[in-house]
Amino acid sequence: MSVYPGGIVTDHYSVGYDFFKNYFSDLGRTHNFLGTSNFTSMLIFMTMVTLIGLATIFYYITTPYFFSNTQLCRKLSVYGSIMGFITGIGYIGIAFTPADLLLPMHLVFVQIAFNSFFVAVILYSIAIYKNPVYPNFYAYVYLMYALVLGCYILIMLFGPSGRTPEGIGIQASSQKMVVYSQILCMMIQAYGSWMLNNKIDKDRATFVE
Repeated sequence: MSVYPGGIVTDHYSVGYDFFKNYFSDLGRTHNFLGTSNFTSMLIFMTMVTLIGLATIFYYITTPYFFSNTQLCRKLSVYGSIMGFITGIGYIGIAFTPADLLLPMHLVFVQIAFNSFFVAVILYSIAIYKNPVYPNFYAYVYLMYALVLGCYILIMLFGPSGRTPEGIGIQASSQKMVVYSQILCMMIQAYGSWMLNNKIDKDRATFVE
């Protein structure tokens, strides 16, 4: 954000990054709306969003390990991880489709990422709730984020146009809310997985002794 040269969809002459009116995708443009190079911001955006996509894929590949206790939990976690895997692919797609060059494909990957993650969150909420060894707190965290994400999906589909001065603030601000909420949600989920894994290792070591 600090190196973005400026410009929003409704005001090409604005200076710098406007937190409440610029989209995250503006950071990944090759050039801003006036044609000024945005190489540094684009490089950082592509790198970090790709890493987020890979981290999402790796997380959801390993998570079904905690849900092998019942057939229902296993199925829910596997299907949830498939959707989480698709989410990661969506993020990588977002990173490599600059909005100023490949907008239609960029928007497709945005829809893929958010919609698939919504399904993953719902499935894992149920899997955690049905899993007696996984604290229900993490299911509630997922459900709270599902509410935020669901509202954002509705805003994207039915909210005011992001190409109007009135709509850009709602759309861009909503995007910030859902992305930062997702970061917090996944930090909590990763901590929960780590703690449960430590408990399993400790119990296994105690059993061996």
